[in-house]
Amino acid sequence: MLSYDHQIRKETMKLMNDGMGMPAALEKVRKGVSLKELFFVTPASLNALTSVQDSKARSHILQSPAGNGRVSSRRKAIAKANARTH
Repeated sequence: MLSYDHQIRKETMKLMNDGMGMPAALEKVRKGVSLKELFFVTPASLNALTSVQDSKARSHILQSPAGNGRVSSRRKAIAKANARTH
C-alpha cells in the first residue's frame, strides 16, 4: 500500500512540475489504471495467493498419515515453528 501511495505522489509531482495544478494532477493520477494495477492490485493478489498456498501447506503438514484427523506432537511442533517464521 505504501508503494502505491508513493507512486501516486511521484506521478502527481511530475505532472505539477510540467505545469498542471495539484488538484487536477492528483485527480488524473488517481483515475489512471496502470499505477493502481502495478502497485496495488497485483501485489495484493499475489499476497492473497501466497497466503492461501501457505495455509494449504500448513494444513497438509498437520494431517496425520492415516488421514483420520489426528495430529502427531512432532507435526504440531513443526507447524508451530513454521508459523513463527512467517
